[in-house]
Amino acid sequence: MLVATALTFAPSLSGGFVWDDQLLIVANERVRDLANLPHVFGRSFWDVSMASADVSGGAYYRPLIAAAFSLEFQLFGLGAPGYHAVNVALHLACTALVAQWLRMRQGETDRAAPAAIAAAALGAALFALHPSRVESVAWISGGTDLWATLFALFALVSWRRVAGLRGVALVTIATLAAALCKESVLVLPALLAIERGRRPWSHLAAPVAAVAVVIAARSFLLGFVFQRSSETVLIATVRVFSSVGHLLRLVVAPWPPTVMPAFVRFDAAGAVHYDAWSVALGALATLGALGFFVAAARRTSLRPWACDLGLFAVALLPAINIAPLRLQSLVSPRFLYLPLLGLTALLARALARVSRPQVRTATLACSAALLLGASLVVRHTAAFASTADLWASEVEHNPENHFALKALAIARTREHRPFDALQLSLRAFEAAGRAHARDAQADRALDVASRVSDLTPEADQETLTAVRSFFEAFAPGHDGPAVLATRAVRLRLPLGVADRDGRIRHAWRIPYAIALARTLRYAESESVLRIILREQSRDALAWRNLLLVTASQEHWTDALAACAPALRANPTDATAEHLCEAIARAANATRTPPADPIDALVLRGNLLLSIGARERVRRMIAPAASAHPERRDLAMLLLRADLADGVLDRARARLDALRTLGVTPDLDAIGQALERRQSR
Repeated sequence: MLVATALTFAPSLSGGFVWDDQLLIVANERVRDLANLPHVFGRSFWDVSMASADVSGGAYYRPLIAAAFSLEFQLFGLGAPGYHAVNVALHLACTALVAQWLRMRQGETDRAAPAAIAAAALGAALFALHPSRVESVAWISGGTDLWATLFALFALVSWRRVAGLRGVALVTIATLAAALCKESVLVLPALLAIERGRRPWSHLAAPVAAVAVVIAARSFLLGFVFQRSSETVLIATVRVFSSVGHLLRLVVAPWPPTVMPAFVRFDAAGAVHYDAWSVALGALATLGALGFFVAAARRTSLRPWACDLGLFAVALLPAINIAPLRLQSLVSPRFLYLPLLGLTALLARALARVSRPQVRTATLACSAALLLGASLVVRHTAAFASTADLWASEVEHNPENHFALKALAIARTREHRPFDALQLSLRAFEAAGRAHARDAQADRALDVASRVSDLTPEADQETLTAVRSFFEAFAPGHDGPAVLATRAVRLRLPLGVADRDGRIRHAWRIPYAIALARTLRYAESESVLRIILREQSRDALAWRNLLLVTASQEHWTDALAACAPALRANPTDATAEHLCEAIARAANATRTPPADPIDALVLRGNLLLSIGARERVRRMIAPAASAHPERRDLAMLLLRADLADGVLDRARARLDALRTLGVTPDLDAIGQALERRQSR
């Protein structure tokens, strides 16, 4: 069974860093030094920057997972196969513990019977090869479920196997470790209560206390988890039933493979739209389970089955959205990693009671189900090869998934396919509109405008001014819609006061500052960026743009002063590091400027070009170049500015004009660079 499981998940070893892996591992400066390890118990799971000791950054408190990532980084660095191997090993360990736990539940006299061994093995095989396992095993960040379930299973096995206070101590330690891995395992004391057997109730006090300690620590450090909601009991009940229905479908019919099987949609009034079939299925299943529990209270023979079902139901409670989690998907396959334990117990109990004449039929049925599950696992694992593969798969499954469309656009940008990324961003905006997802639609609109800005040369001030006007419409005090009207893109987003005062207010400011800078309104851009940094001193993107804006104004001392905090905000930001090096050179060079005014102008132009102020260079150099056609260095500056800006036709014309004055090695190098740019 373990060999078959290892072979099934072996393709995941060739996968890369996907989705949250980029932030939690690749860009996480905290995992790079073991000296930071003791601090994992004092911060949020998503607090990945050393720029501040704040514990803010999310409502998750998972210090053991943060510690595990730190230790893995020391072993594997940025080698993804090592992390994937750890996940597969954890899954195999969980599977082995499930098999042991299932055998222990057969009773003292039946554990060695072939039927009991076969039932435990098949139950564990269901746990190992169910298609819902892929997200937890093939996705490095999914290891959160693996670690939490490993400790939970160790607690359950110790609960049955080790008697007395020694057993209580082992169970308590395992419970504490599980609770420090993932919030959903806080129900573990309830699972232990279901599995109590002949143990006294007093033995539960220590595991309950362990969970209470974790909850208290999390509340002290990060605050209360859930925000107050004004929703009615009816709406909450519908959400819970829909969640149960979707999760049951994932158990029985996990097709097509997706990480977002219940992508959240809204109606025209802004309320979440729940599929009628999921609500009906969830309601029927809940009522059926309650009825079965009532029957088990009256009939002793049903109680073991009720315990198995209770394990599934209790472990499922954190995943059924009793409180609104406001995630992109109502449920996810990884939510089933621990709850499926209850269903494996039900299956093992049923298989152990199969009569001899039915053994062949039961064996064939289980074998077929496991082969089907393994094939689905292999197929879905391929989607986790890379971030682009994952989101391309999600978009193929659901073309209306605006979250996946945006994520795929980001992946295409990293692949240097900016025009494909723009088209995907436009599709994401339109899909968010059809789904009536107001916040998401505004976010996707900002994404479109930012991409248009990135693709537009600074020479095209008309388009950049249109982008800036679009961002200005988001500012508080403005009325009417945000409209983006360029030669390539037409976009209209209705905005109200509530929109401008909500989450969008924070999302638009950096792209607005960038738009101000690209239209040469540097002082206004600097003002916006400094306001952002007063509120969010760790914003690496704001620091990087402040470097650009202050340097573009030739405020070299201010720019140099901003370098240290910019690099602290993100030490791995190669762009900020390059900017700081250019700023340092500029600060040194301007201390003793040339005496000749034209030479001083050329020096300034070269310094500004080194930090990317292409339009500023053109406007500064063009009058002097016209007045001094004999100065080849002025013409060269204009040529280099056009080439860097992507204004290739004008760069070609300037290059040809300079070649008439004589060919130089510099011109040959620029000509080759121009050919490469035009060929792309």
